Amino acid sequence: MDLIMIRNVMIYFDVPTKKDILARLARVLKPDGFLLLGGAETTLNLDDSYRRVEFHKTSFYQLNGDSRGHPGSVI
Repeated sequence: MDLIMIRNVMIYFDVPTKKDILARLARVLKPDGFLLLGGAETTLNLDDSYRRVEFHKTSFYQLNGDSRGHPGSVI
């Protein structure tokens, strides 16, 4: 997937479920793809496969360079 938007979805789940969701998304997200979460959601302390990237007045997540063996890219 190039783009995954799950804004304001993960706030309803417990921590183990959030970790499972993020791990599943990392398997299908392209190395240079984008994950958009809601303003109150984060990958912090849940999955180290992602890094937060700020762009203008918003932010998104991309896979870290070492995730799945592919380098991530930042626009």
